[in-house]
Amino acid sequence: MAAVLGGLGAAVIWSIGNIFASQAARILGPPRTLAWVMLVGLLLLAIPLLLSPAPHISSKAALWLALGGAGNVAGLLLLYRALRGGRLGVVIPIVATEGGLAALIAVLAGQAIGAIRGVALVVTVIGVVMTAVTRRRTEPRSAEPSATALGRWARHPEAELPSGHGDRRAAVWAVMCALSFGGSLFATGRAGAILPVAWAVLPPRVLGVAVITIPLALRGRVGVPTGTVRLLVIAGICEVGGFVSYALGARHGVAVAAVLSTLGGAIGAGIGRVVFGERLRRTQLIGVAVISVGVATITGLSA
Repeated sequence: MAAVLGGLGAAVIWSIGNIFASQAARILGPPRTLAWVMLVGLLLLAIPLLLSPAPHISSKAALWLALGGAGNVAGLLLLYRALRGGRLGVVIPIVATEGGLAALIAVLAGQAIGAIRGVALVVTVIGVVMTAVTRRRTEPRSAEPSATALGRWARHPEAELPSGHGDRRAAVWAVMCALSFGGSLFATGRAGAILPVAWAVLPPRVLGVAVITIPLALRGRVGVPTGTVRLLVIAGICEVGGFVSYALGARHGVAVAAVLSTLGGAIGAGIGRVVFGERLRRTQLIGVAVISVGVATITGLSA
């Protein structure tokens, strides 16, 4: 049960965080959004880090931490770039392939892919293509403000909803994001096997603050408009919370937690419809389902 709750928790928490991150990215831009998300995450980890003894970090663990941190920071920057111009229901299912990619990397590191995994990988790629495809002539507005209380609360009045015209370009960013996240998850998993959870998820926050937040602060470019603080705080909390939930679930069952965490793609598409009133084509909706099946198969067979 712990593995189930951990995997589902990660999928839900990350999906919720992406709602607010997408709004922030459309107002502030990807770099400034990432700067604040990393800062919030670092502050959130400060308490558990101070309360736990510093572990011995070998050179091998340090390498995995560095690779995981760099991949996560780069992936988030690419994610926010994709969310700035693309719809949530298109971007998130593609990014959700990160779990399958991480599992595939693990397989390639030690054994052959196998026929079933190969077929599942092809199926996943087909799903990505189906999700990214849009008509060249889209409606003037393919998303509209939601009438639900959650939709009104989550939206920022200055954040324009995407029309669908930028979905193809956003899909390209999302694919690059998934590749970066896949490598990061693999490296973080290696580090997490020998270090406490808080220390395993720390490097991206430290690296992000050092490389993104501090340089922007020195240039006086970290100011945020009124109303965006809550977006950034919630996005930062959910980014860390998702990793913690997944790590705790994986301790009781890697396969179960990994497969269930990939449901973030389907959850993201649903949230996009409920919160932002996004209207995806039937082909795109089928693509979301195909991605979920492909990723779940790869992850389940590889874990």
